[in-house]
Amino acid sequence: HRGYMTRPEGTVAYLLTRKLAIGAEIRTNPHNLNADDQTSAYTIFAGWTPTRNLSLVAAYLNIGPVLGPVTGVTRHQAGPYLSVQAGF
Repeated sequence: HRGYMTRPEGTVAYLLTRKLAIGAEIRTNPHNLNADDQTSAYTIFAGWTPTRNLSLVAAYLNIGPVLGPVTGVTRHQAGPYLSVQAGF
């Protein structure tokens, strides 16, 4: 494309309690390259911190066909995500 285009992108989170948050994120992608087959990506997540030293994040991600021309994988890459972090 010639010129500039505005593409929305953002994250929204809501703190349900002091230890539990939910939210969503969206990112739109332009199709500026012939080899670029990316589409919009989104994430829905929940984060919980039961103690000061432990946090858990569960999410569902849909990032589209990232690197399709390079890897040959053209299907949408989507699925669950789980992260556990402990610090002492």
